[in-house]
Amino acid sequence: MTGGSMEENLLPFRLLGGFNAAELWTLNNLVMISWLSMAFAPRWKYTPSIVVTVALMHSFIYSAGFLSLVLFENMNEINEDGVQPSFDSLQGVVALFQDPNNVFLGWVHYSAFDALVGRSILLDSLERRTSTAMHFCIVVPILLLTLVAGPFGWMLYQVVGALSLLPPKCNGDHQNDKKE
Repeated sequence: MTGGSMEENLLPFRLLGGFNAAELWTLNNLVMISWLSMAFAPRWKYTPSIVVTVALMHSFIYSAGFLSLVLFENMNEINEDGVQPSFDSLQGVVALFQDPNNVFLGWVHYSAFDALVGRSILLDSLERRTSTAMHFCIVVPILLLTLVAGPFGWMLYQVVGALSLLPPKCNGDHQNDKKE
């Protein structure tokens, strides 16, 4: 990028109505509806659907933005450090994330996937019949950790779930009905 503010140098996403990353940024905040629903309305019948709907919206933004860049922009331009953006080396990935459009798309990607991981944690905790107190004392902090550090929150839930939550209900599991 040369001269001017970052917003002036942002390329528009053609498949997103010509809006650029700065103009679309506030849409990322919609993911908070998912997290607030999971934290404060975990048993509401619409919470899982809200999370999926917001994740689908983020997935659409990501997909259209990604295709806009791939189809209409030169993604293989060598940067000022002489590095070609790519996924096959750390330098290449750093070069990719020097472009604010790619940073935006990366953030949308994280937002969608972390919310879906949070949804799986929530649904598992409900299947394990977690009490309201346990939800607020254990699940909500883990959801918060998942929001800010996805894999760490998911891993912690796997450990905590195995050590302190009831086993999941086994719907339709008839192992005890076997005849000898």
